[in-house]
Amino acid sequence: MNLFSCWRTRVLLDLFVDDRLDEAQAGRVAEHIAACAGCRAEADALSPVASLKGPTPPVPAGLVAAILKAHEESRAETMAGLESWRPSPAFAAAAAAAALLLVSQAVPGPTTRGAAKPAAEAKP
Repeated sequence: MNLFSCWRTRVLLDLFVDDRLDEAQAGRVAEHIAACAGCRAEADALSPVASLKGPTPPVPAGLVAAILKAHEESRAETMAGLESWRPSPAFAAAAAAAALLLVSQAVPGPTTRGAAKPAAEAKP
């Protein structure tokens, strides 16, 4: 057997011993463990664990809806708390003005190099 085939089979072994695979997947796993001693040994080791687990109890009615509702309420509270961190328009305007002032001071202004001399200083 190749390693990829063994890896795929071992990923599915827990579901296989619990009889939770569809027919096609269960057939592929059964075929593989019939030919692969390593995967067969692992499946045999998992089989007693499957019998100890017993059936999964049903989910109580309304549990999923209650969990989703609690999650949405918690999320809404979190989002409401984040809105208080938004800056006010006055703060945003002041920050923009400060940024503009800093940029205007950092950018050099026009130079006088190569500028024409005043007419009074010009030679005839």
